[in-house]
Amino acid sequence: MITVSNKQVDKLNNLIIENHISEMIRFVEKYYPSHSKLLGDNINNYVTQVINKAFEYKLTSEKNIYLLLNMSLLLGAHFDENPLYEWCSTFQLKNTPDQDLENIATITLKKIHQITGNDHQKIYRLIVLFQKEKDSIFLKLKKSENIISFIKLLQEIYPSKFEIVDLEKIKILHNNSKKIGKKYLILKEENLYILSFLQFCIGYDFDRDILFHFMNKIFLSKMDEDSKCELLYNDSIVTLEKFLNR
Repeated sequence: MITVSNKQVDKLNNLIIENHISEMIRFVEKYYPSHSKLLGDNINNYVTQVINKAFEYKLTSEKNIYLLLNMSLLLGAHFDENPLYEWCSTFQLKNTPDQDLENIATITLKKIHQITGNDHQKIYRLIVLFQKEKDSIFLKLKKSENIISFIKLLQEIYPSKFEIVDLEKIKILHNNSKKIGKKYLILKEENLYILSFLQFCIGYDFDRDILFHFMNKIFLSKMDEDSKCELLYNDSIVTLEKFLNR
């Protein structure tokens, strides 16, 4: 009778996980080339994070691990925490995680199609075109008198997304910007509007998203908060343009 030690089992499991990581990296490189270039050497960490989240949710099928990867790349690594995407809330991933994730993905694809048609990059293009065709919206965002005027400006910049977003949830998003601001000493209300704009455009808690790893250097730099926010804003526009020129 052949016996297998716990160490051998652990080694085998590690080999299986490493193989999964390699296959998922190839998947990202093939179907999300812009994301892959943006991630660079961080792609392994990104995929590992997705696999860890799959384990956390107790997803059992390989198909749904890839589904989770797709959702993360489309909506942001923390899409399940984003108040704008109510249908993705983590509470829906408790009793029947595989079925729940499939349902969430189906709803997400319908909503993406609703606001973009067959052009999924339209969600980025709207912002970039607005930036190019009009005076910089950076100062307009900073001059928002209150959250209501900020939301109105967002509607002007990003009209299609409001077909699937509850206006009241923007206020929750803005409260999260205050938490992000405290971490990086960005405290002025005018700069918090920039953080909220970035969360709205590129993803909830984008400072924790490995896809935007380059922004951490800005957050952790010793420059003043005004300079930080201007650089974060400009970098985000450049990044969105890269997604369009894939």
